[in-house]
Amino acid sequence: MSGERGTQRLEGRLGGLRWEAEPCPDASEGDRLRGALIGGGAGLLSGLLLRLPPSLRLLALAGGALVGRFAAGHHLNLDWDPDAAFGAGGAAGQGPAVGNDPSPEVRAQ
Repeated sequence: MSGERGTQRLEGRLGGLRWEAEPCPDASEGDRLRGALIGGGAGLLSGLLLRLPPSLRLLALAGGALVGRFAAGHHLNLDWDPDAAFGAGGAAGQGPAVGNDPSPEVRAQ
């Protein structure tokens, strides 16, 4: 399998969660295989610990393997902004709303 991997950057936002994924040019096929094995093992283990039926354990194994392979071949960035998620303080990146100063003056006595 030869050819260049795409340099397409994936990004999105859902509530207060923002993510970015960019293909890693240094990731080898062995790295992706190792990621799939570890992710599949984690999916299977979580299915066993949650006492899922065998068919759902297989789905957890497959899903974990896909996520592990993807994560091993990409640079991932996750960012959680609770203010944007719950609407506290207005829009993301702005200070607190007027009158909601979290640090009132305290005088030492």
